[in-house]
Order: sequence, then C-alpha cells, then structure tokens
Amino acid sequence: EATGAVDVRRIVSAHDAGRVINPLEAEGQVHGGLHMGLGYALAEKLVVEDGQVLSATLMDYAVLRAADMPEVVVRFVESVDAEGPFGAKGLGESGVIPVAAAVANAIKDAIGVRLTELPMTPEQIRRALDRTGGPEGRADAPVMAPRPPTLGHAPAEPGRASGLRRS
Repeated sequence: EATGAVDVRRIVSAHDAGRVINPLEAEGQVHGGLHMGLGYALAEKLVVEDGQVLSATLMDYAVLRAADMPEVVVRFVESVDAEGPFGAKGLGESGVIPVAAAVANAIKDAIGVRLTELPMTPEQIRRALDRTGGPEGRADAPVMAPRPPTLGHAPAEPGRASGLRRS
C-alpha cells in the first residue's frame, strides 16, 4: 500500500555567491536555507481560522529537526560582483527558494502528478495516487489548489462578484 511519504535522500545545491569570503559560514547559511525550504515543502503549515492562528506553537506547527535532514552537498561557483562588498553577493535566501519546486518536480517524476500546495503531505500524495490509479496512471493534471490569487485579492465567496479585500 502506498504511504505517500516522501523520502528526500540527498540535496545538491549550487550557488553563485560572488566571492565567497567565509566558506564555512556561507555553507552554513545555505544549509539553514535548505532546511527551511524542505520544512516549507513537506511539513510546515500555518493554520488560520477566522483570523486566529491555530498552529501557534511547536506542538501544532511541524518543524523539521536536524535529524530529519538528508545528506546535503553545497557547491559555490564564484564570480566577482562589482556591486557587492569585496565582490560578494547575497546568499541568505538562495538556499530556501528552490527547494519546494525541486521536491514537487521529484514527486511529479515519481508519480506523474503535479502537487501545487504546500506542504506536500503524505495525505495529498495518497489522494493523488488514488485519483490517478497509482504511479502507473501518470496523470499530469494538478492535484491541489490552483494558482493563488494576486496580492490584495482573495477568492470570491459564493454569491459575491469580487474577491477584493477591503481594509
């Protein structure tokens, strides 16, 4: 029986950080970003109901532990940035941003279904497998939510013409 569990075994992450001034600190920064990105992709979900945050503590909000992280390989491609201090570039966000997309692509490659809502939970994957008949079905239709609304807009409520939020 399919569990829907995702087993990320290795993350390889390459970055153009300009001139890497402190390699150990730069690698640690990327490791932290990858950890955050994998948490966003697979575990962390902010639950809000009627304006109240329901997942306000670590008892309710799943954060990946260090032991949950797979093998991580970080590589830097150095180039000189004339604008940055000593030729360096920003590095803080670059580890976080691509992880969810990479995990979603790996899931699509494995089961043939594109998941579009984070976190990508075992329940979502099981529903996708049930709907498509398993990995053999290889359906390409999205499984979860459509593209989120534009900033400043909310989905229209039934019977309302616009989802524009009023402040």
